[in-house]
Amino acid sequence: MLLLNSESSSAHGGITIDGDCSTDWGSSVPAQIHTSQLFSESGGTEWVYRGASGDARIDPDGQGTESNNDIVEVRFTGDPTYLYFCVKMADITDWSIPNINIAVDTDNLVTDDSVGCIGDDTCTTPSLCNGLPSYAIDSPINYVERQFNAHYNGVDANPFNSEFGENFQVLFDTDPSSWGCGEVNTAIANEDTSIVEGKLTWAFLGCGGVPCIE
Repeated sequence: MLLLNSESSSAHGGITIDGDCSTDWGSSVPAQIHTSQLFSESGGTEWVYRGASGDARIDPDGQGTESNNDIVEVRFTGDPTYLYFCVKMADITDWSIPNINIAVDTDNLVTDDSVGCIGDDTCTTPSLCNGLPSYAIDSPINYVERQFNAHYNGVDANPFNSEFGENFQVLFDTDPSSWGCGEVNTAIANEDTSIVEGKLTWAFLGCGGVPCIE
């Protein structure tokens, strides 16, 4: 779970969505694996999580174990318009494989009846996910109002190794059965750096403006 408080964080800015975080993001990482920490670098505050290579999720059918989805580092930062993310994999060998899902709970209500699962067909063994094609959230207080799925959408005109809004789909609790996209939210997978990078507007998070989808 990631909690972001924009009032206590300075704006970062200057982020280019190209899948290369070496020049416009910070470089510090937590000392211990599977921990997170806030760092003030590159003109703003970054939330950084450090993972470990070789410990990707293992399903009984063997899915989800390969390097393209083995997360070793996650970064979030923001400016007045966008929330940015940088996710480094162990090794991206095929830009069509990585799939990043960001689920956001905006209210933490114990009586929440919004979206009670995470992901778009992410569960390869439904018996482990309460019979659902996605991972079930175990408590209403953590049910989400927004989900964002950065991945190759299967359309040749929108390759995931280029910045396209179509590569970053969004799901709202107002219509939890339909994924859409908006050109202001973009993502890219870079095989050279093994990074998936993207941005989404605060408006899509329900933090200002009126969220909308195509």
